Amino acid sequence: MKLKHKIYFVSGVFLLIITTIFLANVESNARSNSGNIKRVQNEISTNEAQTSDSQKQIGISIANLTVDKINNNDSNVHLIFNVTNPTKGTIILEEIQYNLIVKSTKLLSGTIGQKLEGFLTPSADIYPIIGNGFIMLKDKKIVDRRNFNSTIWNNFDQGKTNTIINGTISYKTTVGLESNRSEKDFRFTVPAHHNL
Repeated sequence: MKLKHKIYFVSGVFLLIITTIFLANVESNARSNSGNIKRVQNEISTNEAQTSDSQKQIGISIANLTVDKINNNDSNVHLIFNVTNPTKGTIILEEIQYNLIVKSTKLLSGTIGQKLEGFLTPSADIYPIIGNGFIMLKDKKIVDRRNFNSTIWNNFDQGKTNTIINGTISYKTTVGLESNRSEKDFRFTVPAHHNL
């Protein structure tokens, strides 16, 4: 019986050490991300996500949407999100799911990160955002132009029509020992092919 108690004790100490190292590493990475892109924060003030909640919530905006032709059939669509944390505590951004729509036609869908289920794994794509900080997240998709009406695609490619970007951002906030998962829907109307 005493050996069983020793095994429990050693396992508990090991888990505590691993958790402490992980949290220190997350906070360190969040500080370095915030310092690298402070200059962009002032440029991104338009297209804030609409919200009916009067409390401070995570903010999301579109920093950039561009299209680069690869060949006659394929193009790269580049999208950059700016995510802000208006609170004093650290927020863990888990996932952004989004759709890009032109003239009621969905051109693409994408996901950045992943929702956390159960325990954290070293390969988990999570993004800590320290209090009053922000992070910019990029995504690139290859789109086959042949899958769409040529008029719609050409208007999108040439920036002649507005693009709707909608989706959901999932994140966790922690206060004391309590952790809460939240989701926020967003919708933006932006021109393609322009730095916003």
